[in-house]
Formats: sequence, C-alpha cells, structure tokens
Amino acid sequence: MVEPSSNTEALIKEAARRVFTTKGLAATRTEDIAAEAGVNKALVNYYYRTKDRLFEAVFYEEMMELTENMNAVLSNMQLTVFEKIRQLVEGDFVVLLKNPGLPLFIMNEIARNPCLIDPAGQKAQHSEKMFDQFRQLIESEIENGTIKPIDPKMLWMNLFSLVMMPFVAKSWISHLFQLDDTGYLALMQQRREHVADFIIDNIRKG
Repeated sequence: MVEPSSNTEALIKEAARRVFTTKGLAATRTEDIAAEAGVNKALVNYYYRTKDRLFEAVFYEEMMELTENMNAVLSNMQLTVFEKIRQLVEGDFVVLLKNPGLPLFIMNEIARNPCLIDPAGQKAQHSEKMFDQFRQLIESEIENGTIKPIDPKMLWMNLFSLVMMPFVAKSWISHLFQLDDTGYLALMQQRREHVADFIIDNIRKG
C-alpha cells in the first residue's frame, strides 16, 4: 500500500477519475477508489474527507479540461472564424480521445444532479461568458458576409453535439459497425477532420 507523500493526492484523484468515469458516483464506493489507487481507505478520507468531495474535484477538473481550450481559442484574435471552429473541434477531440467515456459520464451526472452545473456560481458565469464571445463572433461574421445567417445558439449546439454524441453512443456505434476499441478510436480520428469540414462547409458563404 502507498503511504502519504506529495504524490498520493494526485494518485488518488487519478484513480477516482477512472472509477467515477466508469461507474458513476452512485455506484462507486470509497473502497473502490482506494483499491484502484493502491492505498487504504483512510488515506482517501484523509485527503478528500468524503466521496462526494472527491467526486466534485474530479468532475469540475474534467469540465475545465474541456472548457480551457474553448476559452483560449475564442479569445485568440489572430484566428479567423473558420480556424476557430477547427481548433474548437480539434481541442475537444484531443481530450475525448484520451477519455472516450467522459461525455457520457458528464451527461449522466448532470442528469442525476442538475446542481452540478452551478447555475448561480462562477462556473456557470464562465460558460455564459464563453458563449457570449462565440455569439459576438458569429454575429460579426454574418454582418461581414463571411458566413451564412445562422442562430449562434444553433451553431453552438451543432458544434458540440457533432463532437460529443459519437462518444456518448460509443457502445452502439461499435456494435453497429462491428468495431473493437482500436477500430472505434480509428473512426473517431477520422471524424475529428470530418466534423470541422462539415460545419465550415455548411456556414461558409459561397
């Protein structure tokens, strides 16, 4: 068993990430996380006090990994709207190819507990600020004649649903196309280019 050290907390959090993403909060026991990390239950409680506190740490860290790229891309004034769309798609695929179970995990846990989206807190305000940046970008490009008229809300939903849904539906897609994990990941690698091209071709004003 691992004894307390500077790396133990990170070890526990990474183990919790794997267990929570696979099983969800309700089905996960502190003992499961301890076993995955190779530590005793007392160490998990020492660093995180409760399973719920550890879950929140993992959940919001996963959410931030997805949003950090969005924020960086939308704030980059040197990129064209088409470059921004391509980099938004690319950034999400980089994260999700490392952790294909993440979208289903997030959706299931928000459905279980809508308060996780923090409607009155800083996390919600951060998301609203990002969408406002996106909305202003799209409205400006429509006015400049670069892209076709489109509701920014619809484009935002199209963008992320086209990326996320194949990961949410991983089991069905793998069964339908008779893919093992290697074949599924190869298909998702192809899709990272397809999604950006599909969106750009559909909004570009010819």
